[in-house]
Amino acid sequence: MVLKNEFLEAVRDADLVIEDGNDTFVCYRARKPFDGEPEDAEIWKIKLYRVIEAKAGKVTMLLYPYGSDDYRFAPNKIGNYQFTYVI
Repeated sequence: MVLKNEFLEAVRDADLVIEDGNDTFVCYRARKPFDGEPEDAEIWKIKLYRVIEAKAGKVTMLLYPYGSDDYRFAPNKIGNYQFTYVI
């Protein structure tokens, strides 16, 4: 399964992984200066792997904050973002 392999590689290479029920947020930190706590700084790329039940069985979706895979998000603000497919 391609997405499962991608998920395992993503978690292996991540700087931070947050698990919340059927959601797994995989976070990568940009290597640039920031002030304060790193998890508050908007210097992260965040991937959301969401598992849902469908007629065909369990489905894993790969979503991004506002459909963006840029390094401009903060893990501590995950609850404020709308996750959609990459645009």
